[in-house]
Amino acid sequence: MAFIDRSKVRTVGIVGAGLIGAGWASWFLARGFDVRASDTGEGREAFLRNLVAEVWPILARLGLAKGADQKRLTFHKSPGEAAT
Repeated sequence: MAFIDRSKVRTVGIVGAGLIGAGWASWFLARGFDVRASDTGEGREAFLRNLVAEVWPILARLGLAKGADQKRLTFHKSPGEAAT
């Protein structure tokens, strides 16, 4: 099995923007990754962005990685769009 060199990973895809997906997206954003999230559910983009904004002050108190920014989040209607 081949392993990915984690130091070269800069973008993470999240499929599903419910509570768990939004939590992972927040964590990866706080660690300085680009996050490409997808969910077909109605209102999921707003839910995701609102949750990230709500927990951001807590993540900032815990310590953000260099380059961490909520603006590194993009939302896509399908996993295929998020993967490209």
